This record gives sequence, structure tokens and C-alpha cells, in this order.
Amino acid sequence: HRFVSPSLQPGHRLPIEYWFTIPGLLRSVESPGGPGLTEKPEGLLVELYSYQSETVHAMLARERMPGGLNSLLWEEHTPPNPSPLHGGGDTFYYERMACELVRERPVTNTGGFLCEEMGLGKTIEMLALVLLNPPPPGDPFRQTLVVVPLSLLGQWQKELEQRVAPGKLTVYKHHCPRSELMQMNRGTEMMARFEAADLVLTTYEQLSMECDGKKGKRKVLQNQKWHRVVLDESQRIQNSRTVVTSAACKLQRRHSWLMSGTPVCNVLEDLLGQLLFLKVEPYCRMSVAGSAAVTEYWQENITDAWKKEDVDALEVVHNLLSLIVIRHSKSQQLATGEAMLTLPPKETRTVLLEGGGSSDYVYRVCEEEAVKNVERMRREGTLGQQYKRLVEFRDRLLRICSHPGNLDLQLLNRDILRSERGV
Repeated sequence: HRFVSPSLQPGHRLPIEYWFTIPGLLRSVESPGGPGLTEKPEGLLVELYSYQSETVHAMLARERMPGGLNSLLWEEHTPPNPSPLHGGGDTFYYERMACELVRERPVTNTGGFLCEEMGLGKTIEMLALVLLNPPPPGDPFRQTLVVVPLSLLGQWQKELEQRVAPGKLTVYKHHCPRSELMQMNRGTEMMARFEAADLVLTTYEQLSMECDGKKGKRKVLQNQKWHRVVLDESQRIQNSRTVVTSAACKLQRRHSWLMSGTPVCNVLEDLLGQLLFLKVEPYCRMSVAGSAAVTEYWQENITDAWKKEDVDALEVVHNLLSLIVIRHSKSQQLATGEAMLTLPPKETRTVLLEGGGSSDYVYRVCEEEAVKNVERMRREGTLGQQYKRLVEFRDRLLRICSHPGNLDLQLLNRDILRSERGV
């Protein structure tokens, strides 16, 4: 289906340029609505909103789709009068948007991209899916793996404790140092608890540590067969050539899910690593190192055309995301014109906090040190080349605001000594 700008429809006054922005693109792929669940997920302790019920219904359909996501993109054709000179009557597959023709059936890839706006309950929706679609009895692909940033590990544990009935899901937190990882052998108590869990929580840091390719590493996550792999804050794998992206793509899995309220942060290339994880062909091949010709296709037909506000590029990206993305926003309206959610007016307040005592003293010392360093860089004309150092100064002050105990005193002393020596 061709993209028709909502700005051309009655009642819309947004210019066409808006749909070439990241907010405009995300708005254009918002889910129009559909059927909801006919039964409540057993073990879920909260009632789902109507849009959440629609989302989980759509997620179930994605996991049960016989041909997976690629069946939505690729058309299957068989020549009516095959010629033996040209391979007989072999079936071929055609991807209309990229104009690609192949003879091998594209890989079956079930799952999708859960892109609800922040605050709309992506975690609840994913837990509902886990409860509604468990693996068949005896299936070797029997666990769900959820990969999260370290900062969200506690939040996921809390959600599981508060939103899922006790005993309904066995959860194991897999975040351990190298020394413990080497002890996770078959027959050990730690490994037994890991394998007995219905849902395993881990972090991107743990995934990278286990799968960085070095010899002698215990690759517990990579060796397991997963019923479902979920990447929360999936923009972490937007770069297709990083260790963590490679590690995520190597996981053996039946269903693949990405979760992010901001799947595209800055440029359209942010999608490539995530499409690689979802195995969306042919676009996933555009992010593989060495595929110069395919990368050139993305650059010329999508990136460059997008910058020129070419509607053909908008059509390709819109249609691609419409097929794999499930998204709602707080300001979204239903087909009837009613608001999807009735929320009280948003109030924004700025509250200034005073540290007091040792916090103020430590903050002043670090602030003065940062100012001296910045002034020295400005005098030497190197300020524009010291972005990493400026970020370090800022992050140090932010850590002190949380608690002065978060400060790395060795690094602080090193910087003070370097500053006194004029280094």
C-alpha cells in the first residue's frame, strides 16, 4: 500500500515535511486499532487497557504467523509454464519495496517491534504475552530471555513481583562476574536454577561479556535454546557492528522481540542493527560488514532520498515499519475520533535540590576542577577535541548529585595532579 500523508487528508494541517522527521515517522506507523484479547492472561494481576489488549492480541498473531515477518514482505511466485532450460518450475520470491528476487525461501522470523510510547506499559504487555504463549511441553526451546540495561534490571524484577501471581513464572537473574560464570557447569546448583527458570533476566553487559569471542569463555546465554528473546531498550543494538549486536543476533531463539519507545534516535541507520536481530530480509543484510552493494542500496535509495524528502523513500520506510512495528501514543485518537487515553493535563515542575554538608564540598571541588580544565583547553585551542573529557566532567558532577560516595577518588586525584602540572 502506498504511503498517503495524513497532511493530505481532511482535518490534518501538518506539512509533508513533518512526516520526514523522526516524530512524524513514528506517528505515521501508530497502530490503527484492531481486535483485543478474548481472555485475560492467567496469572497477570492487573487489568489491561483496551489498547494493551489489542497490542497483546497482535503480538500473539505475530508469534503464531506461519511464515513469520518475512511472509508479509515477500511474494511467492511459481512460473506457469516452466522451461527446463531455466531451472524448471522452481518457486521464486519477490520483495517489492527493495525490488529483490531470490530463489530461496526467506527465513521464518516470528516476533516484532514493540514501540509503545514511554509510559504506556510495554513491560506489562510483554509479560501478558509470556503468560499467554508458553512453549509446548517438552520443547527444548522453553525459556524466555529478557535482556535489559543494567539500570532497568531492578525495575523488571519489581514488575514481575507486583504484576505476576506468585508461582506463575519462575524467574532467574543472570548477572554475574566472570569467576561465577566459569562455575556454571552442568550439574551445579547455579546451572540447575538457571535451566529451571521460565524467564531469565540478564543485561547487555552480561551478554557482551559472554559472547565477545575470547577463548575460554563460558557462553551460557549463547548455548541455550530460547523460546523467546526480548531486547528492552533495543536502541542499544542500533549499531550493527558492535559486540553486543553480534552477541544478540547469535542467540538461538524461536521468537525475537524488540522493545523501545524510541527505536530511531537520530538517523534511519539506527534501524539497521535492530532489523538484523529481527532477520527482516533483505534489509537485515544491509547492515552486515562487507555487504557493500546492499549497504549502497540503503544509502542511495533510503538515506539520501530521505534527506531530499523523496516520497518514494518515505513509502518504503513507512511500509516496512508498518509491518513490523506495534505502536500507540498518549495523544493518539481512535478511528471514531475519541482519545485513546483520557489523561489529566501534564504539569512540569523544576525542583532544585540542595545537597548540604560533604556533598556541597565535594561538588564545589569537582566543579572548580572542571572549570579550570575547560579554561585551560580553551586557551590551548583544544576544547573542540576534548568531547570525551567534557562528558567525564559532567558525569562526575551528576554522580555527586546522587551521592558523593559514587565518586571515583583515584580518577579525581589523578585529574587534580594533572591540572596542577598543567597537563
